[in-house]
Amino acid sequence: MVLTVLIILTWVFIGLTAYTYVGYPVLLAVLQRFFTDKIDSAPIEPMVSMVIPTFNEEDVIRRKIENSLSLDYPREKLEILIIDDDSDDATQAIIEAYAEQGVTLIRKPQRSGKMESLQIGVQQAQGDIIVMSDASPSYSEDAIRQLVQHFNDPTIGIVVGTLAVWDAENAVAKPAGLYWRYEAAIRRWESRLGSTVAMHGNLYAIRKPLFPKLAKSTINDEWSITMRTVQAGYRVVYEPDAISYDDVSKKMDDEFRRRVRINAGRYQAFFGTQNLWPWNAPMVIFEIISHKFLRLILPFLMGGALIFNILTVLLPDAPLYMGILLVLQLTFYGLALVGRLFETGKGYLRIANLAYYLTSSNIAAFFGFLRFMRNSQKVTWEKVEREVGG
Repeated sequence: MVLTVLIILTWVFIGLTAYTYVGYPVLLAVLQRFFTDKIDSAPIEPMVSMVIPTFNEEDVIRRKIENSLSLDYPREKLEILIIDDDSDDATQAIIEAYAEQGVTLIRKPQRSGKMESLQIGVQQAQGDIIVMSDASPSYSEDAIRQLVQHFNDPTIGIVVGTLAVWDAENAVAKPAGLYWRYEAAIRRWESRLGSTVAMHGNLYAIRKPLFPKLAKSTINDEWSITMRTVQAGYRVVYEPDAISYDDVSKKMDDEFRRRVRINAGRYQAFFGTQNLWPWNAPMVIFEIISHKFLRLILPFLMGGALIFNILTVLLPDAPLYMGILLVLQLTFYGLALVGRLFETGKGYLRIANLAYYLTSSNIAAFFGFLRFMRNSQKVTWEKVEREVGG
């Protein structure tokens, strides 16, 4: 009886993990071939306000401003607002140098986090469409046009762009690139079915009236904004040709810290008091559970699968296939260790680095859970050291 229960639990946990990473994308790929919610796009030119929150961005902010000023969009219809969270480096001085070119600096007297910076920027924005951007990414020349074309459709509330990295040969950039290509496919298929539930802060556009008032303590602002938009009856869609090029983290440790913060915010969004579930959109609920919720509990699913598998093979009469399954699990984690040891080397195995990326992401999710339980995640953010390119 005990053996049977352990075998079932092992397979259930492995099955849910496999569904999260493989089954769900395959299901989406099939569904979107039969059920497509089209977008009535057109080459329109509404007034656009770009809102950029900053904190100690002296290494990248000049590049960001130059890139923003060079975008292929009518200059008189593009407002650039930079809201600084009380930087103590040269960020504000660099921004001020572009005042005569129409770049507006909004100073905050003290640090209060990204959410309040976004709220301040949106309140002062003159545009009908708000483009949200972090300080580090640069945009493809036609990124704004690619985003705003979809707002010709009155059902569209948010359009999110795609993410690329500067250095595809870097040991950290390669798995990140694979991850974003994988994510891009999921977002594209979700959009075809109505709405995507995945958004990143590097590049997205929202109708100004839809930008919600959220608590200053909100950590994962992109997710909360997405859900509020769907709750209001609008779609959130993905535009792959609106490209944001960002720098990669110098070390996976930096990426790890970033993902801990993100996951703490996800737990806050799912289990906090904001009531973000869009019960008016059943398909989106399905996507949330498959794409977001199961990923939050992956650390427990993967850890449970390993523990139950070990307990199974320790029992007498354990079937041979359970021993083989344990070897496969241990091999995966062994590859992850190899990826960790050689993350900055040139001769690393790509599959080992990817195994490390996936494993470290789920460990980060677990630490994010601990931060959520202890309510210890700050709303202010710390800069991640990056390889500045472009």
